[in-house]
Amino acid sequence: MRAYGYDWSQAIVTRLEAATRPTRLNELADLALLFGVPVLELLGFGPPEDFDAAEREIGELLTTHTRLREKLSHDQSLAHALQARAASAQQEEAETAAALLRIDARIEVLASRHPRYKHLAGGFEGLVDAVIRVHDTEGPAGGEQ
Repeated sequence: MRAYGYDWSQAIVTRLEAATRPTRLNELADLALLFGVPVLELLGFGPPEDFDAAEREIGELLTTHTRLREKLSHDQSLAHALQARAASAQQEEAETAAALLRIDARIEVLASRHPRYKHLAGGFEGLVDAVIRVHDTEGPAGGEQ
């Protein structure tokens, strides 16, 4: 490759052969010129040995092509379903958050007007636990009429 202006060492050649160093496009083109073969042949797309080999390769490629098309269709369907489920989950999340906000606001209003919970009004922290404790120990009416 020195004739083409490359200063390759044996280490570079070894790494290229082992596919541990990427080959640049210009290097690939110059290698094809050096060896007198089409670039595609260096990439593994050379001509088949004979018609039988070509027929076998075409059959294998068509089988692989069909299998990959089916997989792509399945993957696209799955991705679509997951996207739809994600959108649905986001909608459910928004509805749940809105419902919680409405409940929080209602509890806040009720607590501010109920003598037993008035001290909790203005700060929701601990309110739900307090309501649950009173509800569990005194029943739904809270013991007061």
